[in-house]
Amino acid sequence: MKFQQKCESLSTNQHLEINTDTTEYPYAIETKLKSLINIMKPKMEILNKINIPFIEKELDRTPQELQMILERSCGCEIPDGVINVLSKELYNKSFNSMSVSEQAIIKVLSVYLMIQI
Repeated sequence: MKFQQKCESLSTNQHLEINTDTTEYPYAIETKLKSLINIMKPKMEILNKINIPFIEKELDRTPQELQMILERSCGCEIPDGVINVLSKELYNKSFNSMSVSEQAIIKVLSVYLMIQI
């Protein structure tokens, strides 16, 4: 299963709307966020053809394990700012204007970042 399909299988198959006005996120992830953007930018057009093992390995857990990790690291809330920054930097779009498939990738990358805290 390639990265795009992995993201789609991990994410809900529904379009979400968030507050797109905020770009605030926890300072603790600033370096990791910038690094992830630099790693992902050149890969965005080929996510349906490649795997990204370092992310997939971290997310290869049960939903209950991921929920527990998120609760411990960020109170289970992914800040809208994380989602908005990733959306703008990787797709040059607002999260709310993305397709369900594009949103799935952003959701998974956001979860990956938050479990790094």
